[in-house]
Amino acid sequence: MAASLAERSAFIRYAVTAAVIAVAVALHWAIQPLVGSRIPFLFFLPALLLTAMLVGRGPAVIVLVAGVVNAMFLLPPVGNPLIVIPEDRVAIAAYLAVGTLLVFAGTYFGAADRRARDAERRLALAQENTGVGLFEIDLGARSMFASATLRKLFGRDPQGGDFRAQMPLDDWNALLRPEELREARAVLKRKVAEGAEGYETEHRVTLPDGSERSLFTKIHIERDAAGRAARLRGASVDITESKRVRELLEKTQGELTQQVADLRRLHELSSRLLEIGDLRSQLRAILDALAAFHGCGQGLVSLYDEQKDALTLEASVGFSAAALRQLARVAPGDGACGLAFGSSRRTVVEDTESDPAFLAWRGIARQENFRAVHSTPLISAEGRVIGVISVHFRQPRRPDERETRLADICARKAAVFVERARARDVAHESEQRFRVALESSAIPFTVLAPVRDEGGTIVDFQWLYMNNAGATVLRQDAAALAGRRVLDVLPGHWDPPGLLDHYVTAAETGRTQEFEAHSEASGAGVWYHVIISPMRDALAVWFADITERKQNEQALRDADRRKDEFLATLAHELRNPLAPIRQAAMISKAPGATEAQKSWSHDVIERQVAHMALLLDDLLDVSRITRGMLQLRKARTDLCAVVNAAIETARPLIDARQHRLLVDLPPYPVQFEADQLRVAQVVANLLTNAAKYTDNGGVIRLAAEARGEEVTITVSDNGIGLREDALSEIFKMFNQVRATQDRSNGGLGIGLALARGLVELHGGSIDAASAGPGRGSSFTVRLPVRADLRAADAGVVVPVRSTVKRRVLVVDDNRDAADTLAEFLQLEGHEVRVAYDGEAGLAQFAAFRPDTALLDIGMPRLNGNEVARHIRGLPEGAGAMLIAVTGWGQDKDKQRAQEAGFDHHLTKPIDLHRLALLLTEPSAAVLAEAARHA
Repeated sequence: MAASLAERSAFIRYAVTAAVIAVAVALHWAIQPLVGSRIPFLFFLPALLLTAMLVGRGPAVIVLVAGVVNAMFLLPPVGNPLIVIPEDRVAIAAYLAVGTLLVFAGTYFGAADRRARDAERRLALAQENTGVGLFEIDLGARSMFASATLRKLFGRDPQGGDFRAQMPLDDWNALLRPEELREARAVLKRKVAEGAEGYETEHRVTLPDGSERSLFTKIHIERDAAGRAARLRGASVDITESKRVRELLEKTQGELTQQVADLRRLHELSSRLLEIGDLRSQLRAILDALAAFHGCGQGLVSLYDEQKDALTLEASVGFSAAALRQLARVAPGDGACGLAFGSSRRTVVEDTESDPAFLAWRGIARQENFRAVHSTPLISAEGRVIGVISVHFRQPRRPDERETRLADICARKAAVFVERARARDVAHESEQRFRVALESSAIPFTVLAPVRDEGGTIVDFQWLYMNNAGATVLRQDAAALAGRRVLDVLPGHWDPPGLLDHYVTAAETGRTQEFEAHSEASGAGVWYHVIISPMRDALAVWFADITERKQNEQALRDADRRKDEFLATLAHELRNPLAPIRQAAMISKAPGATEAQKSWSHDVIERQVAHMALLLDDLLDVSRITRGMLQLRKARTDLCAVVNAAIETARPLIDARQHRLLVDLPPYPVQFEADQLRVAQVVANLLTNAAKYTDNGGVIRLAAEARGEEVTITVSDNGIGLREDALSEIFKMFNQVRATQDRSNGGLGIGLALARGLVELHGGSIDAASAGPGRGSSFTVRLPVRADLRAADAGVVVPVRSTVKRRVLVVDDNRDAADTLAEFLQLEGHEVRVAYDGEAGLAQFAAFRPDTALLDIGMPRLNGNEVARHIRGLPEGAGAMLIAVTGWGQDKDKQRAQEAGFDHHLTKPIDLHRLALLLTEPSAAVLAEAARHA
């Protein structure tokens, strides 16, 4: 049985035991009539031994007991379990003794058999897993034992897999090829003759399918008493794959060794090429290396000459002078070189004697004793064939992969050096032309090299070249500048911010830099347009003098700036009076206006129209004064009336700034001949300037008196004062008192110029005095002992009455503008609060918490944009509608208002119809209408 029943389940073991007992009992009772009842243990003893061996000790004991029971019923008297005969009792005792011995013996032999079978199985598994085939050859009996693995190694069926299966030696030998068998016998014979106890051998066997397998076999020789070989024991292992890997490694190692040698030779070639100066020697060095790589002694390098349309010989090795004369010029398409050039591909002539393409050159091949040619084209970086390199062999052959690869490398090297030499020649010629052009150029040009500190940072530059124009600008000798540092010649040259950065950026990044720079190198302030172009380790610098252009550009910018400032200021000054005029008109025409409100509105309109007319007339008056065309309307004028009119004009600004105005007039009437309106205009201008340029809460004094034939009017303040050099400049056209004026203090810049002109037309004079900045100033008008009021009607827009009532805050430093707008909004039914400067407006917003705020931009303390930013920063200000109401209406003003947080921007005089729309419910229709009127 292949496996012991003892290894199976208990049920099967005892079932087998029961079956054995049943068979033994049945057989015994069956033969009992023939043999009698005196032999009760005939079948039980072998059954007991068999059970012990196959099933185990426990089942065998059961069989032993069953035999006793059977004997008790079988011995006389038959069928009676009582044993009456003493001899029968002795027989049973003997049975028990013998049976017990058989139980132990059967158990022992069964276990031994199982161990042997396990060992045999493990050995077979070891052979199967390790691939080791075992064998034993009995030379005397001419027989052989072969393991299943060994048979598999030889490609034969293991025939049941029995390791101990024996076969005739001749049958085994028949499995081998005759040459394999002869080789094995020869090795054995030699080893036996040498007296060796064993040996190892590698050999090949041919499998039935014709494939071969490499085996490693180790054999032990057993000798008989005469010293002859009697038995051979051994093992064989399949080494086919390992041998293949070993051979591949050896081949790879050989190739790697060859590649290392080739790389070393290429490195030596590259180092040598760097030391060689001329092209011919470089090409000869490359050709020598290529010939050595191929193991040949002949080669050529030919370059294409476009003018001759031929390949001309540049380098050679191993050819006679006569052959070189024939090979000096080769037409494209002729021979191996010509074919490689014409096709732009490698050309191989394997045998010059049989290749028809080489027929014309067969004679020179015989003369120079070569039979094969390998030609590789030299291809430029642009893909153009510029020549051919060839090697020649003594025997017919084709280059292998290594030789082809090395030929490509050498061809690329040759092409690089050819192109480099040609580029160098072209560059030299171009440099000569360029140098001539630079020397004759009127544009300054220089070449600078960076100078670095120990950390590698560029700290200066040194001149490599300077043309004559550049040297003239620097007032230096061009030749003397070469090699010198810039700071050594021009100390402080890199001081202007960002100047050195342009040069460093060009040197470090390789990007062209173009900029304008101011230089004092020539001793005078000069502007240059500079272009820096990076070169290899240097910078090419062009610098053209653009001083005149820069001066013209600055003049244009100044003129443009003055124009923009004048126009913006003019628009602001004209719009300011329009706002109260329009709002007063709306109040006057409102159905619910009282007579007092109408009268008040008319007064406002009259004052603002007069002010607006004066502003417009100022522009014309300056021109008329300049051309001598302004006519005065002189009449008997009262000094007190002139001063009161001027104070009324300046009063809003004086009150807004919280100034204290002190007026000193003569106690008696003073009359003189003058144009009352013009003189009041002059005085009002002086009061307005004093209010503008005096800090809040300042003191302004107006003193007037008559001295003989002269009336003097003096306006003084404790404001910002004037520099001494500004006392004469302030009377010039478009000049402001402050060099940098904000819009809350703005003006047209023509007031004092106009005032001086008007005074001089009256035959008087005006002058300014100041103790210095911060110490106030005074202006004195002197007139000889000598008013026309103009009014203009303004159009009135009928407002759209709002159905939505809002809480509205109006903030404007122009009191008339603020009050008239507030009256209009109140007539519309809105709840309105008014403030006259930015700080008061911010306080009113916090206390009143309006849902809409109309803010002027140019206000004292805080301007409108600043107030808007503060409001947007408040929790209650996030949802409020902010509307800018200002005389500043340029695009940049609107942009600044939007950035400050305003929702809308209305330019004075504002469109009240649009304002009414903005204050209605924000429906789509209303927004569309508001946008249409925007």
